[in-house]
Amino acid sequence: ERNECITRLADADGDVIVLQVERPITLTDESATVQDVIPSETGEAQTIMITIGSATDLPGRYAAVIGGFSIEPTSDRDDYGVRLAPRPAQSDSSLLVYALGVNNRLDPGIVSDLGQCDDAGRRGCEDVPSFDGAGVIFNGAIRVIGDRFDAGMRITDAAQHYLQVLSFSSTTHGDYALILLGASAPRDSP
Repeated sequence: ERNECITRLADADGDVIVLQVERPITLTDESATVQDVIPSETGEAQTIMITIGSATDLPGRYAAVIGGFSIEPTSDRDDYGVRLAPRPAQSDSSLLVYALGVNNRLDPGIVSDLGQCDDAGRRGCEDVPSFDGAGVIFNGAIRVIGDRFDAGMRITDAAQHYLQVLSFSSTTHGDYALILLGASAPRDSP
């Protein structure tokens, strides 16, 4: 809504994206990155809409890291509305949403109308690849790296889905980040 994006290379230069089945990607091209800082507001809760897409309408993959969240106290729950755009949904792409504990032993879970996921890649979430050892290492040495206890959800249609992130057992707490992995489809796709 504010339409203020940071695309200066210095903000992302040296950040490393680590995916499990590929070599790590070190960001060096400012045209391939964008950053937005949403200031914390005090008072009533607000709805913030984030749209991810290609500025040039070209197809490609993306990884979005959204941080600054916390489960505190252990009974805390955070709600998110997530939707895969129609073109990627029609071209058989999917959106993977992961909740990763950041520098802690938070065992996050995700509950939605699609089901419940405690550990991506296992325990009822076999259709979501594990994020163990994957994530982002920011140039400031902040590490958002998944482990086998992090949760994930796969979205394959263009419907709005409501996800709730919580401590799976309500006994752990701490900071977490959301990582979204998806792709933008070419304009001529169905």
